[in-house]
Amino acid sequence: MAYKCHCPLVSHKGLERFANADESPERYQALAKAFPSFWPLPLEDAKGNDLSWHADAHRLFLFFRDSLRDLWIRNPATIKEGIQVPLLFGIVQQSHLADLLSGKALSSVTLDAALSPLRNLHPGVRLPGSSPLAFFWPDWTSGRVEYVSRTDFQRSLWLLWPESWRAKVCLRCSTYFLAQKPAQLYCSVSCSSAAHRAISLNWWKQKGSRRRAPRKQAEHDGGKNQ
Repeated sequence: MAYKCHCPLVSHKGLERFANADESPERYQALAKAFPSFWPLPLEDAKGNDLSWHADAHRLFLFFRDSLRDLWIRNPATIKEGIQVPLLFGIVQQSHLADLLSGKALSSVTLDAALSPLRNLHPGVRLPGSSPLAFFWPDWTSGRVEYVSRTDFQRSLWLLWPESWRAKVCLRCSTYFLAQKPAQLYCSVSCSSAAHRAISLNWWKQKGSRRRAPRKQAEHDGGKNQ
């Protein structure tokens, strides 16, 4: 199984949109239309119908969105424990995933609740095909470990992983964004300019008023002496 590398710009934009999606069905469908290949967990019903971006899979999407956000902000509980990171990268064993989908295994209450609508409304929900979602392959010639995955979502995370410092949250508007350089703290020029104006205004209110006070007092005293 081989995949061509996709455009990093598209990958990064897709991850940002995924992380910033709200809980509305409208935003969910808009993301599905803009980035159809970004569905993180390929699923089908017993008849083989694709369930990617299905309305009944909305809660599962929110589970992946929240897991991505936890990874974005480097939540220690997410990074070191649980099934969220293995699921995000698609490296959970096929048999374990099958048990999670059927309800035979319980990994977390949150994940179980996210899968419940699919289990109840689409009996026999399963992974399509027998190939793993993702796996690592040692390239003997290059001396590197290649990552092979079914989905653009997982491959995008893999491309971002060596530069995980880029995943930041805007200090002004709380948008999840990918920084261009380590010192970047804001998602856009607009947020950066607004933040600097606020800092300047706050400084002027605190420092400027104290600087103006002696001058006003001197003007007041000078007026009295005339």
